[in-house]
Amino acid sequence: MRNIRLGSLLGIPILVNPSWFILFGLTTWILAAQVYPSELKDASTATLWAMAAVSVLLFFVSIVIHELAHSIVAKVHHIPVRSITLFIFGGVSQVTRDATRPLVELLMAIAGPLTSFLLCGVFAAAWFFVGQHQGREVELLVVELAYWNGILAVFNLIPAFPMDGGRVFRSLIWLVTGNLYRATSIAAWTGRLFAWALIAFGAVNVLGLAGLAGDQLGGAWLILIGLFLENAARQGLL
Repeated sequence: MRNIRLGSLLGIPILVNPSWFILFGLTTWILAAQVYPSELKDASTATLWAMAAVSVLLFFVSIVIHELAHSIVAKVHHIPVRSITLFIFGGVSQVTRDATRPLVELLMAIAGPLTSFLLCGVFAAAWFFVGQHQGREVELLVVELAYWNGILAVFNLIPAFPMDGGRVFRSLIWLVTGNLYRATSIAAWTGRLFAWALIAFGAVNVLGLAGLAGDQLGGAWLILIGLFLENAARQGLL
């Protein structure tokens, strides 16, 4: 499937993989049919769907900003950036080569999560100064965006390669040992272990084992993310 070009930011092409539309549709449906109705019991169906669509679009703008932070640091250190691509599991900055120094790798990796924490604060401030005074719909929207950006930052800091936290972990090992190969091997195996744990937890949810309620959709999503991360981490060992 060919990517769709939306435009460019700072000379970096912004692309959307067709798989992203699956995530957009699924997330919008969950918000409009399950999450927002429980909070806005008197809202019309049209309002719920509009809020859901706007929420998802703004969150994906946040993801682009997250990836743009990685890309800006890369460009500052003369590492060309091919594109930023949105796909079914979020977004990715595609650089043409890895950093040649551990400190550069650290700065590139940490830039995204720090930006997401900043966006979390911006949306929290928007709630404080505007959202809580402009009706329940606006309040709920900015609160959700603050929450999602916080979760994005925390999740990305998990030390599981090739996630941002895994790259931070690799850069620190590289900095201490001076050996990129060893650092990559340790970080990639840590990432694989995390991916297997994610797959196992997803399977437990799908099957309703261990006394859990059996969230089949959430469990299936965890399995897919785990499989994607396991494959990406394994590629780091090649």
